[in-house]
Amino acid sequence: MNSMNPMTSWNDVERAEPEFAARVRSIFDAHKHKTIATLRADGSPRISGIEIQFADGELTFGSMPGARKGADLLRDPRFALHSASVDPPEGAPAGWTGDAKIAGRARHVGVSTGMCPVSCSTPISPRWSAPA
Repeated sequence: MNSMNPMTSWNDVERAEPEFAARVRSIFDAHKHKTIATLRADGSPRISGIEIQFADGELTFGSMPGARKGADLLRDPRFALHSASVDPPEGAPAGWTGDAKIAGRARHVGVSTGMCPVSCSTPISPRWSAPA
């Protein structure tokens, strides 16, 4: 974390806890689709499917222009992200790979190829990005 950016970046997590970060990242990378929870204008939760990527030391995701999840995040940046999860192997629960969750505040960072890119830092305080 630096003084210009009070949020922890994914890079910060990888440096501080490399084994933990590698496990979380491998769980998120194991499946294409994830689930994100955002807050509607009335404060009720909204669950949406989403794809994410780790790029330039940050966790990033996007939203199509006009999508409700993007509008939710522009209005209230709080979100929770959950990896895909599979059932434990039959009769071998210790073989379950687990799941991963990241919650925090998204930071809008601009528009890219018709998507609203989102930049999320750490499993504690991720950031989101979308057109300003």
